[in-house]
Amino acid sequence: MSYECHITIATPFNKEDLKKIVENFPSSPMWTFSCITDDPILGPGKYAYATLNYEPYNQILNHEFFVIQNSLDLTKELLQNGYEILRVKVEQTVFDHRFKHAKQSVQNTQNEQQG
Repeated sequence: MSYECHITIATPFNKEDLKKIVENFPSSPMWTFSCITDDPILGPGKYAYATLNYEPYNQILNHEFFVIQNSLDLTKELLQNGYEILRVKVEQTVFDHRFKHAKQSVQNTQNEQQG
């Protein structure tokens, strides 16, 4: 199973400065940066997200500790740079299949199940 970590950052923020902090944060694999306007859960406004997708590569390490600590380390860095953190979340992914063309893929999946 893999892990997905999210840090939600509130406005105001400078998109380019924030992106540099997130994408240059020393970790492996690397964090990615994205923005959204009008989040369906948080409501109107601009929000930024730092996301880390982590696929465990062996059975020896304490993966939960690694991803939680890594998320908290980036959160601390963002707080020290004056950003307001709304949420820090670490999820263990049981199943995640991404479709290139979601609507068509959903229809294909439904057809396969029926046929």
